[in-house]
Order: sequence, then structure tokens, then C-alpha cells
Amino acid sequence: FVRNQIVARPRTMVDYINWVHEQQTDKGARVDDDKDDDHDEPPIDQIDRLMDIVLKRLRTCQGLDLARIKEQFGEPFVDGIEKGAQLGLDLGLAVKENETIRLVDSKGLLYSNSIISSIFFELENVK
Repeated sequence: FVRNQIVARPRTMVDYINWVHEQQTDKGARVDDDKDDDHDEPPIDQIDRLMDIVLKRLRTCQGLDLARIKEQFGEPFVDGIEKGAQLGLDLGLAVKENETIRLVDSKGLLYSNSIISSIFFELENVK
């Protein structure tokens, strides 16, 4: 995330170098500059940001840190994540250890889309 926007770097090295150069010369801004200045795109919605975090972190060996989610988004969202992940936990496709949910190596990753979809459903219903 840069300035609360999802940023995907270009895939090829030549495109990446050009992209970095454009970012650094665009209005004198730097890629790592976090100031809120005038941008054409609105900031990313909090729920979209959370869903992006869930999507990316659950697919890592470190898993999803629920304490950090609670700190950044609040307890109701942690409850939604836990409720959405419950079937994966019950089937042994995911584990919860020390306030972290992670997928189990082979089977959990195979079913990751189903588990993540269940979590997204629950997060959309958090009030």
C-alpha cells in the first residue's frame, strides 16, 4: 500500500525501472511518501484494505495476525474472520496459534479460495 492505495509493481525490470522513475518525478513525489496530497483516485475503502490483507496474509506461512487486525480494524472484524475460517479450522485445513490463523501446508492451500471466500462473506456482514 502507498498512500492507502494498492500498488502493484510492473512485472518486467525495464517497466519497473520506468515506473519507479515516473513515480519519483511525478510532481516531485516519491513512492514512499505518505503525505495526503491531491490524487485522482479516492483512498481505498477500509473493508477492501482488510480483505486484501486477509487474501495475502492467509497464503503465507506466517498467516494472519489477528491481534494486528484487532488493533487496526477492531474486534468485530476479528470475530468475522474467525467465524469465516471456522470450517477450515474444523476440517484441519487451517490452524489458530497464538492469535494467528494460517493455512495448513498442502490441503489448506488447496482449499484456500473457499476459506477466504467464507471469511469475505462474514466480513461484508460486520456492522
